[in-house]
Amino acid sequence: MSSASRIAVLIPALNEELRIRDVVEGALRHCPRVILVDDGSTDQTLARIADLPVTVIQHATRQGKGEGLRTGFRAALGEDIDGVLTMDGDGQHLADDIPRLLAAAREYPQHIVVGARMKKRAQQPIHRRLAN
Repeated sequence: MSSASRIAVLIPALNEELRIRDVVEGALRHCPRVILVDDGSTDQTLARIADLPVTVIQHATRQGKGEGLRTGFRAALGEDIDGVLTMDGDGQHLADDIPRLLAAAREYPQHIVVGARMKKRAQQPIHRRLAN
């Protein structure tokens, strides 16, 4: 895995007008390439980031997060990049974790790196722990 300049951050989003700008700006602090897939938002999600240097792909209708990720990965395949890092548009993933994820990817270049939030895991309901 090479430098952050050769990584795209993929952000699927749906109706995230309150958080999306912070999410995208955070990603841009660490990676210059951001792909945002809007899954048919009916709020001001896209207007909030219109002035930011990101690739925006819009679904005309809601297709779900999975299809948003597939759409974004297809777009990323057409770019000159070495890897894709995904973040949710609702702000649950911290952009400041990007350097640690990239460091792990450099250390283990043939692996998929998955970040896991383990804080207060014992307090999490068992069905959520099993699903995650």
